Amino acid sequence: MPSSRHRPDAVRARRVLAVAAIAVAVAQLAAGLALDTAPARVRFAHGARVLDQARALGGAPYVLLLGSSRFWQLDADTAAVALRETVGGDGPGLLKGAMPAGDPIVADYLIERLLAEGSHPRLIALEISPEIIANPSRWVAEHAVRFFTWRDVAVWTPEIVRAGKTGAERGNAVRPPRDAEVAPSLPPRRWGRPRARAPAGALPRRWHPRRARRRSRVELGPRALHA
Repeated sequence: MPSSRHRPDAVRARRVLAVAAIAVAVAQLAAGLALDTAPARVRFAHGARVLDQARALGGAPYVLLLGSSRFWQLDADTAAVALRETVGGDGPGLLKGAMPAGDPIVADYLIERLLAEGSHPRLIALEISPEIIANPSRWVAEHAVRFFTWRDVAVWTPEIVRAGKTGAERGNAVRPPRDAEVAPSLPPRRWGRPRARAPAGALPRRWHPRRARRRSRVELGPRALHA
């Protein structure tokens, strides 16, 4: 009696997989192109907020703070008061453009757009630290998600790859050693629970024969049980 089951068609299966792969690639490309033309607030809310605040200042002079989360945590009102006390009178306003993962790549993104919109800061205070100016940038992959276009991704791909390898090497460097690596270097474990040290100036405990026998068994191990 012939079987009612159909045999799998290898050619059709390969054709379906190829069509699915092409559909996914086209969808990814179309979504990426749509995000490239989308407003900044869709992908990069922090950057869009800084640009909106600069527009609200109009043509008034201001000082632009750029940096990472260290500058981002500064109190803008307190900094503005200190700036007015230093300059005297009606000093320039203060625009805090610092944000998490704010390195020179983010600073270049913001300054380019501020100048394109006709907003010119009178002074720029830029945070500089070893991890911010490191090459490759430790946050370049995050920037690819936040505001890079497809053209930017093509330009920054080598550094993105190097940043991924550097992060993996850094993770291996700080990885705690395994038990097998630590075990040979550990001193032999003593029997019993460790005794807490007596505080300075405390009187010594009185000797007791039963306590002395128990201590000798703990320190000598199983041999003391047969003594």
